[in-house]
Amino acid sequence: MRRNVNIAEMGEEERRAYDSQRQAEYRQRKKEAVEKGAAAPNVDIARDLLADIAIMMLATDAPGSETIMTALNKYYDGSGWPGQIKRRARSKMLKPKVFKLD
Repeated sequence: MRRNVNIAEMGEEERRAYDSQRQAEYRQRKKEAVEKGAAAPNVDIARDLLADIAIMMLATDAPGSETIMTALNKYYDGSGWPGQIKRRARSKMLKPKVFKLD
């Protein structure tokens, strides 16, 4: 059970420690939910899932991976980084965060 906390009465240092603890608790709950496959829908999880899908598509040259490469090339403007991203996805050095591949 959660104790009643009056944030307005906290000092600056106490507030920082409280916020840090709450953030760590939130991250742990989120991590456990993702591992169980029962994460509540939210923007952060959706972004992680979309990134995982893009990584898996690049690794397997799935239909649509060309669109991802086009976007990466446009953003990184000929730096060679998109090719490096694709190589890392293929070699499994760039791994999905949410989807666990065996």
